[in-house]
Amino acid sequence: ALSMKYYAIAHEGYSQWEGVGDNVPWGSELVYGNKDSLYRLYKNPYVEKMKLGHAVDHVYKRNVKENTFGQGDDFVSVSESGRLVGNAAELLRNDEVLMTGAILEDADAEELIAEDSSFHLDAPQEKNSLFTPVFYKGQIYECSTPDPTKYGKFEWWGTNKGREGPGYFADIIEKGTASAWLTDQTRYVDEKGNYVTTKDGFKTNGDFKYKGDTDIVALTPPSGTKYFNEDWNGACFSINYNLGADRYKTRVYMIGDRMNANGEIEENVLLSYEYWVLDNIKTWRISGSYSYDIFQMYPEGRVKYICFNAKPSDFAEGTFPANVNIHKSERSTIEGAFNQISDDEHNLTNVIYDKNKFTFESNFPTKKVVTTSVGYDAGWSVKATDEEGNVTYPKMLKVDGGLVGFVAPAGKVTYELTYLTPHLKVGAFASSAAWFVVAGYSMVTFAFEIKKKRKESMSVDAAKESEPQTSEPLKEKESEVASPS
Repeated sequence: ALSMKYYAIAHEGYSQWEGVGDNVPWGSELVYGNKDSLYRLYKNPYVEKMKLGHAVDHVYKRNVKENTFGQGDDFVSVSESGRLVGNAAELLRNDEVLMTGAILEDADAEELIAEDSSFHLDAPQEKNSLFTPVFYKGQIYECSTPDPTKYGKFEWWGTNKGREGPGYFADIIEKGTASAWLTDQTRYVDEKGNYVTTKDGFKTNGDFKYKGDTDIVALTPPSGTKYFNEDWNGACFSINYNLGADRYKTRVYMIGDRMNANGEIEENVLLSYEYWVLDNIKTWRISGSYSYDIFQMYPEGRVKYICFNAKPSDFAEGTFPANVNIHKSERSTIEGAFNQISDDEHNLTNVIYDKNKFTFESNFPTKKVVTTSVGYDAGWSVKATDEEGNVTYPKMLKVDGGLVGFVAPAGKVTYELTYLTPHLKVGAFASSAAWFVVAGYSMVTFAFEIKKKRKESMSVDAAKESEPQTSEPLKEKESEVASPS
């Protein structure tokens, strides 16, 4: 996700809460729009640090596995229905593989190892070392108010008239007056009489229903733990959620505490919010219409509540799926790994893009395999020029299933990565040859016509010279005949 240059967030009409907690990478810059715009566009700061690609420390072979269900490999499993599948651990593992390594096509991997003994193939690691599982307990909270006409309806964002915000239910739970309510339930009340009631029904071994807007399915850390993450600058949460079926569509948001510029703690604020990715992801799917997938959220602060709340415009009752798995990585951990691949020993620098061409530089201590963010096509080629002016043409590779890669030499090198439509050279040569044939034929024809005309001209001149000369008396007679008497 950190390789996406821009993030677009659609307007949802939440008034003063619109745009608060937009789910974009930490530190993203708003470059277009505001809370009243149809959409807001953010620029990802991490792309600026690594504009085109980087060298990797690990090289992997796909190890394609053909079976009756389709084509899988060491990184992508194929189910009996022929769909690409992967559990949360596998998908997260692949995230780290793609960050620090390059997955080569089988033939390219074998050829690379055979030609250069400095490279070796790594076995794929079993799991991601950056992310750890999140353990949680769950509760459904019902929000309500004694007099909606006076106080406004109490919904997921607080009361309409009070506008306390999405974290207001947490304020009531933590600071309101608690009392027993029915069996195994607790009701928390604020000074205005707004209340939050715990509800039965939360379970992790099956789906269950909850009311849109007023019911909040909230995940909290295990007993004795206040926050899911430790870094005040934030964390990345990978949520494995059923995104394949319409009935699970919902809003997902994170409530927690953050530290402001003055070092003061702000409690129960909206740290991150997501809806549209859960709504639209079926359109992008390639693995079928019913499956779990991972999406990520980037709260800046320490998360206390991971909340799910359906929109009434989608469903009067939302459905919470069974077995929602969550992993997290502290922001400091992610950025530490990113900094390792964006340093001078891995990064491509001074990147300039022109039509069908990139120019850039590298200064690697050893020969490296480089991965880029450019889609692979046979028309790409790279020219490398070292400090002495020596020119080489590195081997091109298809990496990570469909991106341009190549083998970069050691030392300070300048590159030109150029695209030429495949077969264009052959076509151009054929066109040139055809032009010369046509031109040659035209020249021969032209010469023949000139020669023919010259021959005809010479024949006419010769005929004129052979004609008898006309006498003067004859001319006089012709004149007499032609003139009336």
